[in-house]
Amino acid sequence: NISQTGAGLFYLFVLQHYVWPTQSLSAKEHEFVLKRKQVVLKSLNKLGIQCTLDSVPHIALLGSGGGQRAAVGLVGSLYQMEKEGLLDTLLYLGGVSGSAWSMSSLYSDPQWSNNMDKAASRLSGPGVELEEALAWLSKRAKEEHFSLTDIWGVMTSDR
Repeated sequence: NISQTGAGLFYLFVLQHYVWPTQSLSAKEHEFVLKRKQVVLKSLNKLGIQCTLDSVPHIALLGSGGGQRAAVGLVGSLYQMEKEGLLDTLLYLGGVSGSAWSMSSLYSDPQWSNNMDKAASRLSGPGVELEEALAWLSKRAKEEHFSLTDIWGVMTSDR
């Protein structure tokens, strides 16, 4: 019986505490999508694509997994989309593994989509000395939202 195993108990805990048990968006998500659709509409109109708020297409960019290669690939794609005036046509951005690592880094700056040069510059530089990385991780580990992403991110980027 899966509910009696450790994995089963964990699964039930996650379902009860972290899974949104409906097929509709929450009020806050719905509010965000409506606001984002206004940005997408404006961007599409600038590109000569005419539509209304009700007919805005749901455009998503999905990043792959694959560690650092995927992380760099996603940032490179977003960087070029910004340069071509396409970044604001995205309603959704999703990814797994390396792409999610890039996304978590991007989202640390609320204005990331307005300055992809800064976001891309995080991928180059002198790197991180081990002592510096460990000091940063030690400080960050005391925060409420510390995760494995923080450890991976500091070890593969410059701080």
